[in-house]
Amino acid sequence: FNNCFSYSCNECEDPDTCVPCVKNSDTFTCQGHEHRLFFYEKYEGQCNGCGENLQYAYACKECKFALDYTCLTLPEKIQHKCDEHPLMLTYVEDNIYSQYHYCDICERRRNASRWFYRCAICDNSAHKDCVIDAYSYMKLGKTYTAKDHPHPLTFTRKIYDYPPECHICEEHCEDLSAECLESGCNYIVHWKCIDPYRKDILRKLRWRPKGEDEEVHD
Repeated sequence: FNNCFSYSCNECEDPDTCVPCVKNSDTFTCQGHEHRLFFYEKYEGQCNGCGENLQYAYACKECKFALDYTCLTLPEKIQHKCDEHPLMLTYVEDNIYSQYHYCDICERRRNASRWFYRCAICDNSAHKDCVIDAYSYMKLGKTYTAKDHPHPLTFTRKIYDYPPECHICEEHCEDLSAECLESGCNYIVHWKCIDPYRKDILRKLRWRPKGEDEEVHD
């Protein structure tokens, strides 16, 4: 469902691989750190970019710096509707006053020790997750066939003030959703509620629908 370039093999039926994953390797360089980072399949610690606990990591052999794949591959510069200028990935908060540590998109507080995006010209700052969400590469308008619904579902993103409720979790569909466009059918669900790779998504987002067990098991 990605809306980005990918590589495919003409001789076998292996799934396509997107360009960012093809560029993946066992070693990386990062502008936010002076040393080369190496991939570790098992790692205990926290990501220096987002603060999440790590199960695997790209880590520095010379110090305790480590990143998950998401933070490692964040774009250094990105355009967002919140500002007329490109936002730059920022690794260190220069402003020591905590009253300025907030996000100009969601208007919530920021952790000054975590990476964020900033426009130095307008002095706008934002959480990285407010600028780039988990479904940035999903192609809106593409259809998906779900097992528990008779009609094709279309990927949509609701932006108006009072979006409809998800038929699974009953929360408002303010994120990427899959909606039935058949006449007379009002079925709509969060994509994260029916994502076939849902267990991995739940671990990353620490989210689960109502009534689901506390842990997600393989």
